[in-house]
Amino acid sequence: MKTQAAGRIEKARTRVVRAGELATRHRESFLRHATAEKLVNLANVFRDRYRVRPEVRSYPFEIVLDITNRCNLRCPLCVTGQHRNERPYGAMAFGDFRRVIDELAPTLFKARLHSWGEPLLHPDLLGMIEYLTRRNVGSEISTNLLLLRKEEPLRLVDSGLEMLVVSMDGTTQEVYEAYRKGGRLDTVMENVRALAEAKRTRGSRFPVIEVQFLLMKHNLHQVRDIQRFSRELGADRCRTFPVALNVQDELQRRAWLPDDARYCRYDPDTWEDRYYALNRVCHWLWQSAVINWDGTVSPCCIYEGSKTEMGGNVFRDGFRSVWNGPQYRIARKTFARRHRDRTGPEGPPICAVCRGRPRALTPGQQGIY
Repeated sequence: MKTQAAGRIEKARTRVVRAGELATRHRESFLRHATAEKLVNLANVFRDRYRVRPEVRSYPFEIVLDITNRCNLRCPLCVTGQHRNERPYGAMAFGDFRRVIDELAPTLFKARLHSWGEPLLHPDLLGMIEYLTRRNVGSEISTNLLLLRKEEPLRLVDSGLEMLVVSMDGTTQEVYEAYRKGGRLDTVMENVRALAEAKRTRGSRFPVIEVQFLLMKHNLHQVRDIQRFSRELGADRCRTFPVALNVQDELQRRAWLPDDARYCRYDPDTWEDRYYALNRVCHWLWQSAVINWDGTVSPCCIYEGSKTEMGGNVFRDGFRSVWNGPQYRIARKTFARRHRDRTGPEGPPICAVCRGRPRALTPGQQGIY
């Protein structure tokens, strides 16, 4: 059992490491797209968050657009992979996407075009990235990279895409497909090489290709190899990160969590999530949001479905009306001691349950969605 002092030291160390990782991943977008208006808004975001203001004067400086919630894989801990989505399947119309970006672009540094689905399934993905580039907004996609067509590597480079995260949780097919059900590692490898070659052809640093390797019991023996493996494919960097799951379910813990505690995100004594336990307030409520394919808004990318919706529809009502609407104000009050009324007209938001420390809502959930 750890002492309280040791626990505090470990949390402080984790906080510093996590902040450094986030700064490394997102600095390009801040450096390349800064304007006076964006910097003023950024200062207001931090001021509103520090003061825990329920009604804010600022806009998010980063946004997540779930352009489609369909996927071609069947990953066991993912709601989409298990076909358990509450929200109907669909894709964001390009006109609706453009309407949101036109409203947010003046204060936006970055847009991530992924959440519950595979972005390469969207027919307008390249046009969306190009539109973000024209509006001086950085772009990122996270993909299994299985659906890349032969003509698309050069087009992705030319589109202005800044960051491409590739899910690759193994260096052999057997290990890779233990989690990425339905995937072919050789296809992913070929596509990473094609993107790296397209960058060389165009003489471009972008997109930054980041291989993401989720640390799990079955692939931990390859964690030392994945960095070299990624470099050989032409990726710019490799990020290893502990898998998240429903710790209430002992079978999930036994099946997926590494035996070595250094590679596990959960405290072995309390099963507390070491990353989310750092949160004093939920930063998402002041600096970012998820816009779903149908125009509904969720506060973050952790939970899925109607239980996350914050009222209104940005395609119909505009983002500002939702961002400072009743559900968002009640959600932010969750973290303000002086406020006691934390139930809005549509009931308590998911944030009142989560309180910045996400966990599975029922013992039977696969994953934490």
